[in-house]
Amino acid sequence: EKNPAYVLPALRRYLIQLLTYLDQSMDSKCREESARLLGCLIRSCPWLILPYIAPIHKALVARLCEGTGPMANIVLAAGVLATVGELAKVGGFAMRQYLPELMPLVVDALLDGGSVSKREVAVATLGQVIQSTG
Repeated sequence: EKNPAYVLPALRRYLIQLLTYLDQSMDSKCREESARLLGCLIRSCPWLILPYIAPIHKALVARLCEGTGPMANIVLAAGVLATVGELAKVGGFAMRQYLPELMPLVVDALLDGGSVSKREVAVATLGQVIQSTG
């Protein structure tokens, strides 16, 4: 049997680093990659993510809020939406408290006429959120 105690501190540092890059990086490519890597981390280590649902949700919603309007980075918004879906799958019922804040942002992405890929990701995210939260 393997002991996860050696890996957990490094994964937590990596999680915090990704959240910092997502929040504070001035480079949109860095934020986009941070969102995608955060989604991979959420998918790969659900037991690590559970205590950090609130700060992850806060960072993702902040990026979704800035991802609306004519100057929005569509690729970043799509990556963040995909990560929101992964967080909903892992968070499950605990994500219900965030639905009033989250659902209008997902619906706005669905209504975005400028990007087909963003709408496709929004549909997948909506399905994951609904399926996971009941």
